[in-house]
Amino acid sequence: MTLIACTVKNEIPFMISDLLFSNMIGRENMQVPTNNFSINKFYPENLVYKPMDLMQKIYILKKNLCLVLGGFKNEMTDLLIEFRKYTNEIEEANISEDEVVTFLKSYDFKNRFQKSSFGLLFIDFISETIRAAKLLTSADWDLTQAEIFGDIHVWGSGTETFLKVITHPGTFKSAFEEDNVLTIFQKNTCLIAQILAREKVTLQTLLEGWGGGFETVYYNKDSLEKADDIAYIINHGEFDGVDIGIPKPKVILYHKYINDVLYITALEIYRHETYVIDNDIIMVADVGNYSANLHIVPSIETSKEINKLPTDFSFETIKIAMGYFIIGKENIPYYPAYFTHHSEITVKFEYDKRIEIIVKKDFNDEINTAAKMNM
Repeated sequence: MTLIACTVKNEIPFMISDLLFSNMIGRENMQVPTNNFSINKFYPENLVYKPMDLMQKIYILKKNLCLVLGGFKNEMTDLLIEFRKYTNEIEEANISEDEVVTFLKSYDFKNRFQKSSFGLLFIDFISETIRAAKLLTSADWDLTQAEIFGDIHVWGSGTETFLKVITHPGTFKSAFEEDNVLTIFQKNTCLIAQILAREKVTLQTLLEGWGGGFETVYYNKDSLEKADDIAYIINHGEFDGVDIGIPKPKVILYHKYINDVLYITALEIYRHETYVIDNDIIMVADVGNYSANLHIVPSIETSKEINKLPTDFSFETIKIAMGYFIIGKENIPYYPAYFTHHSEITVKFEYDKRIEIIVKKDFNDEINTAAKMNM
């Protein structure tokens, strides 16, 4: 049970995968980053595959090649181990298309990969200045198009809901040109923020066997890279007919990779104080007014036992995706989102002390104006 996808807009790719693994037994008291309680009691009686763990599904094998996997863990692990062994024997930082094809032809997919699926994102260095992205997938991926995201390739139990979200009519605004890598990054991280907001409130993704958090890979003009040092902030609010007001943060999910292990610091905010000083909206939650949980997301190759854990989970970042759950007119829910990588928003967590979010007031006013256009 899974969701793996790749969007391609203006020949710029963006790879997405969820983190959830399921089996027929599941795990007792299963918790995910978006909710700090056991989700087991919400399972429908007819749920066959139950959430049991969080693990990575995207793997960068070379600077210009990444592999995304979904399906049965043993099949996924075998393919990853063999493919990584093969690429490690290639001394160059990049891999050629012929070398990729050679491995694919040599692997016994018929007998060793019967119930799973894969996607390969390959960046072809045609010349010193021209790059071309190529996506190779198992034959059973769905393909559709949307104005904002371009071509959408997707596979897994989350396909139907994912496509409803990603193809839903809406507007998108960016300070960058349409064919800029940063524009593609903004669009897709906003999408993730929207899905996380839905998961927080409805649990829909989890009950369909996908979600639990996400990894993403993008092309940074030099190599493929995982989105790192990023915080997803989920806010609640109501549209009063005028605007959505000041954000009411409920959950912060900070993603950080250390030695290829993904650590998600999940902060659930119960109460906070808000101050407006000049052009700063400052939201503060002191210790006792929030809970903090660390979710460890290893590779499927790695033992779940991670021996060396960070002793201090404090962080500060300006790379932030804000997702909202807003009750609008006639009690219709809306899920606006935005992404910023500048000083418009800063989130800071001091371990065992406090959470502080600073939003520039003029930026918040601009977001309110944009959100009203879609409500």
